[in-house]
Amino acid sequence: MENQNQVLTKEELENQARLIGFSLINGEVEIDNESNLIELPKQKEFLDFHQHVENKLLFYSYEFEDIDLYLIPDEYQDEFESTVQEAINEKINEYNEMIKKFDFNKPSNLLMYYIKDGFLFFNRSNSKLFNNLSYSENAIDYIVKDVMDNMPNEKLEEIEKNRQAKIDEHLEKIKEEIFADPDFKTSTNDSLRRVYSHKFFKNNPEYNDLLREAGYYHPMPFIENTWREFKAKGLHK
Repeated sequence: MENQNQVLTKEELENQARLIGFSLINGEVEIDNESNLIELPKQKEFLDFHQHVENKLLFYSYEFEDIDLYLIPDEYQDEFESTVQEAINEKINEYNEMIKKFDFNKPSNLLMYYIKDGFLFFNRSNSKLFNNLSYSENAIDYIVKDVMDNMPNEKLEEIEKNRQAKIDEHLEKIKEEIFADPDFKTSTNDSLRRVYSHKFFKNNPEYNDLLREAGYYHPMPFIENTWREFKAKGLHK
């Protein structure tokens, strides 16, 4: 065989079993959880080892890749500023079309093994077909980086300005909600505001992501800034 560790098709595997006079058995086994393992890494040497196996049983199992792990889902097609999103969507569509051309009905891995004298002699082979593919989360990161790296600086500055404006708008809405909360008005010291902060963001967990986008990695600095603004407006009286 030119490739010693090629993933044999079912027909090829049946032919091999027939040539050596073995019964072929589809058997699942968790290799990583087994003891008494002996790996025969070269496929030809593994198949030649049959002459030492008295039970004449060749076990095998195939693994298949899941196309859904590779296709970039629709949720990424409406996540960025419109100009950037258009370029990203074009690359997402190209990438997904490329993924669909791969034959996911072909196995990606073949495990073969014999059982002899309480030991499991095995050989694994992996298809090169999927070696250069990335899972969807890695592919989208690469696509976004590629689009952003090729975007003019002026456009990037405009995008960042618009992004910051949206963040500021969201923060103002959160502040308005806090300003209108009678419990905030009575949180007149640091300890009370810590209690308030914990309760408020526990009841509104979606706000935590907004704070992180704004550069607040803990809610308390935001609450303290909000309290200072609250007092400056005279709302604490």
